[in-house]
Amino acid sequence: MDATPVEWLQTAPSLGVIGLLTLLALGAISDLRHAKIPNRVTYSAMIGGLLLQTAHHGIIGLGVSAAGLAVGTALFVAFYALGGMGAGDVKFMGAVGSLVGLPDILSAVLVTALFGGVYAVGITIRSKGMGEGLREVLSFFLSCVLTGRLRSALASAEAQPKLRYGMVIAIGTLAAQWWEGRL
Repeated sequence: MDATPVEWLQTAPSLGVIGLLTLLALGAISDLRHAKIPNRVTYSAMIGGLLLQTAHHGIIGLGVSAAGLAVGTALFVAFYALGGMGAGDVKFMGAVGSLVGLPDILSAVLVTALFGGVYAVGITIRSKGMGEGLREVLSFFLSCVLTGRLRSALASAEAQPKLRYGMVIAIGTLAAQWWEGRL
């Protein structure tokens, strides 16, 4: 007996995993090659995540996906507003949120932020050398602690190399999904 498209989607949760892996690969590769994550990738994944979650879980799935999209976007908007990342990175994390939903996006954001910090320190040390790089990182953290403002610390870091967070988002999301037993 043939299943309807909706019945088939409901029994194929691996489509969500395939969609997530495809999104992460496209976003990371595009960011590494072109320093940009195209809107067609992020918006397509957002819509796909909403549709897949709805097909799997009905109106609750739509809510979980929409909440993941909103939270993933909102948590990265602050970094964008402070100049720490581009709008494509924000939309990329929102697209991840639409696919993994809430609460899974929270662990993806947390792990990505941790990996992103390590990545930023590594890039700073690589571009400035060990001594100067460590002084720069220490100065950044002291500026944040002493002034209580991230913006003033970022303003002094304008000469820093541009960071490609697409790969970090992909690795952080994969690590979080693996840790939670989703992959």
